[in-house]
Amino acid sequence: LLGAKSILNEPTPPNNKVLNAVDKLGRRATVSDLAAATGLSIADAQGQLSTLASLTAGTLEVSSDGAIVYSFDKGYRGTLSARSGRRRLQEQFDKVKPILFYLTKVSFGIALISSIALIFTAIIVIQSSSSRDDRDDR
Repeated sequence: LLGAKSILNEPTPPNNKVLNAVDKLGRRATVSDLAAATGLSIADAQGQLSTLASLTAGTLEVSSDGAIVYSFDKGYRGTLSARSGRRRLQEQFDKVKPILFYLTKVSFGIALISSIALIFTAIIVIQSSSSRDDRDDR
């Protein structure tokens, strides 16, 4: 239970869209670069980069034009997985999500077919019992 509380208290790791954009930018990104690449607002991009840097020990540099550049090493995704329980849970869920989705579709189909069969059976039973009542054997 203590582990669950710590996972809930840690910051939400950036999503795959942000990580893919950081990779495309050569693991060196400014807030405006990330915002342009992902469609996030400047404030959201700032938050995502700050969270990513804190979880992966990314470095901040100042470029020649004065912009803050977030830099990440090659293994930053592994570091993110190792340090973020939420990220590990997300990765595990992403692995089982297709199976769960398939099982949900199959169970819905079985439930649908079963309910249709039950309804037809009920109709047949009602019709057969009412046809016996309609006979007048006087």
